[in-house]
Amino acid sequence: MQKSFIFSAILMLSFSLSACAQTKKGSSKSSYFSVKSATVRNTLMGRQESGTRTEYNFHITWKSVEKPEVFYWRPSKYDWADVRLAYPFRRPGLTPNDYMIVEKTKKYEDVKVGDELIVSPHSHSHDEEGMPAAVKNLPVSALYFKIKGQWKYQIIKPKKLPDIVMP
Repeated sequence: MQKSFIFSAILMLSFSLSACAQTKKGSSKSSYFSVKSATVRNTLMGRQESGTRTEYNFHITWKSVEKPEVFYWRPSKYDWADVRLAYPFRRPGLTPNDYMIVEKTKKYEDVKVGDELIVSPHSHSHDEEGMPAAVKNLPVSALYFKIKGQWKYQIIKPKKLPDIVMP
C-alpha cells in the first residue's frame, strides 16, 4: 500500500514537472541572442519639477550568423527607444593588474556570432509615429530587432536596481 502511494506521488510529480517545462505557443524566446543580464534603474532628480530618469542596460550574447539591422527597446505600450550598441573592452592601465572595462561602440554590420554586446537605450519617444506599424500590437517590455527586413523580438524582464536619489 505504501509503495503504491509513493509510486503514484512520484508519477504525479513527474507529470506536473513535464507540463511546466513545455514552452508556450508564440513564445518570444529568441534563437538570435541570449540575455546575460538586464537591469533598470531610476534616478530621482533633487528637484520635484526635474522628473525621473530611467536607465535600462542589457548585456546579450549574439548567437546568429545573420546580422541585426537595428535594435529598439519598447518598455511600454507608447514608448519606443533607440538603442546604442557597444561591446566591453578591457583598457590596460600602468601595471599588468591595472585595467578598466570600458564600452566601445559597435556597428550593426560588425556583429558576429559569440559577440558580447551592451545594448543601451539612449533616446526614447512617446510618439507612436516613430514606431513601425508592424510592432504596434506586439508585446511590451521587449527588445525588438530587424533581421532580413523582418521584425523579431524577445521579451525581457529587467532586474530593478535601487533608485539613485540626487540631492
